Amino acid sequence: MRYLKSLLMLAIILTMLSCDRFDNTFQSDETDNGFLSKIQQFETTLATSILIPDISAVMEFYSNDYLNNGWTQTEVEQYFTDISTIVTDDLVIDIVETNQLQHSFTYRIIDIEADVDTLIVEFTASEEDGFLFIGNQQDAAIPEESRVLVELFTATWCPNCPYVEEALHDLKGLYGDRFYYIEYHIMDQLDFGHTDILDYYELSTFLPVGIIQGQVNITGGSAANSYDEYHFAISQYWGEEELFDFQDFDYSVVDDQLIFSIVIATEIDDLEDIHIRYALIEKESDINNAAGHPSRNVVITKGNSILSGITGVELVLDIPDFEFSDPRLVIWIQTINEPYNSESSKIHNVIEYQLVLP
Repeated sequence: MRYLKSLLMLAIILTMLSCDRFDNTFQSDETDNGFLSKIQQFETTLATSILIPDISAVMEFYSNDYLNNGWTQTEVEQYFTDISTIVTDDLVIDIVETNQLQHSFTYRIIDIEADVDTLIVEFTASEEDGFLFIGNQQDAAIPEESRVLVELFTATWCPNCPYVEEALHDLKGLYGDRFYYIEYHIMDQLDFGHTDILDYYELSTFLPVGIIQGQVNITGGSAANSYDEYHFAISQYWGEEELFDFQDFDYSVVDDQLIFSIVIATEIDDLEDIHIRYALIEKESDINNAAGHPSRNVVITKGNSILSGITGVELVLDIPDFEFSDPRLVIWIQTINEPYNSESSKIHNVIEYQLVLP
């Protein structure tokens, strides 16, 4: 199911990224009946193929060199195959918009019962046998030099928080070690004291609220918007140069204390207001959120230290009385200004290490 979620997310990305490359002024051209006919045929074939299920017929619409923001013909086929295992008779394929000047169209796959709601922008080309789907011929590669951290303030009693938590969990599955998020819980059984972070970011206890890379504030959550909002926000940092690098991490546990060391490399000479921040998290808690899903990346304890020099840094963190099942240590470098300044209080790099605690 996690794999399927990732595929659904990739489909949503096609909408967000593909639209940047083409003019979205959708017009009608009554003389281009071949293009309109092809779309109508695709709409019917896709619905039938998913429900049978037999995806072979719908794949005849796709060119062998299909590429749409990293999606190949094979990945499209796998996506349709996967959703065919969960959809119901309530499945709807809806052609949302068409652009006949550019032979592109937008369609939506909806099945409320199966929790499927996907929007895809598609592109076609005229071939001898009619129109074939070619995608936008763009890869979806993410620059290797950027990592992004989201600090989410949430609570198990919060009805809208699960929408954001699920969105971040899905984005983590999509981007792997290029993206991290942690949860500060407020006024619930996982609250280990995080009002200091709320105060620093000058936030109220209106939840959920997320801070992206120490700078961007997103408040609230919804099933319709949270994924797109957070995806857009973190995508603004892709490709930015990381100013610090982490090397030679090591740790030990002595008398309920986590003692860890790390070398931080940089070419920056002025370290004024540069801090190393770190959080001991539970990767997946046995305490559920308001939607009945596990609370993930929960901050159990945390620390903060000014960088006085770029050498081996040794730090100590008290381990609270908590039964960890999958402990991780998240470390990041951030400019900390007093008072908080969203323009300059930026996170420069982040990394996560798996731990074994006694």
